[in-house]
Amino acid sequence: MAEAESDYLFNKPTYQISVFVDSPKNATAVIEELKSQDLDTLYIKDTIYSYYGEFVIFNTIFQTVVFSFVIGALFAISYFLIRLIFRSRQAYYAVVRILGGSKGAVKHLINIELFTVCTLVFGLVCAFAYVVKSELYDIPQLKLVKDTIEFLQIYDYGILYVIVLTMVWLIARKIAKDLFVKSAAQIYREGAQV
Repeated sequence: MAEAESDYLFNKPTYQISVFVDSPKNATAVIEELKSQDLDTLYIKDTIYSYYGEFVIFNTIFQTVVFSFVIGALFAISYFLIRLIFRSRQAYYAVVRILGGSKGAVKHLINIELFTVCTLVFGLVCAFAYVVKSELYDIPQLKLVKDTIEFLQIYDYGILYVIVLTMVWLIARKIAKDLFVKSAAQIYREGAQV
């Protein structure tokens, strides 16, 4: 570019430039940095007005309904998988019942087993999330997982853990209830046949 053209473009009291950031998370930091250099900034996201307010409300309701269905589907899948696993373990709980274990004792054993497994698996998932987020291993196929994990905060993991524990508690109640429908000897015979 010639010096005359450069002077024509930039030797003015004001001019406009566009700044692009690599991630939406960094936008506020870049804006603050520009403001600290006495530059006026206009964050485009702050200037956008949505004419689709009703659509946003509908979208929020739709997302809530879909989220509810996903939680229900996860509960159903978890229930059927855990029920299959516990069907093979019914013989162990039948032995506890035959040896004089009460309904409450068996419920506590089921709760302890499910909560322990749930906590261990959740810990492994959190460890995996930490490894992916900290980029200890650069695996290109995990980019989508990494982008998703970056937006989850610690309280999101807490909420997720509470939801999972609630699901496990409900499943444990249902399984314990099903164990006491039949006699202990009948359950033991069914477990031996599996």
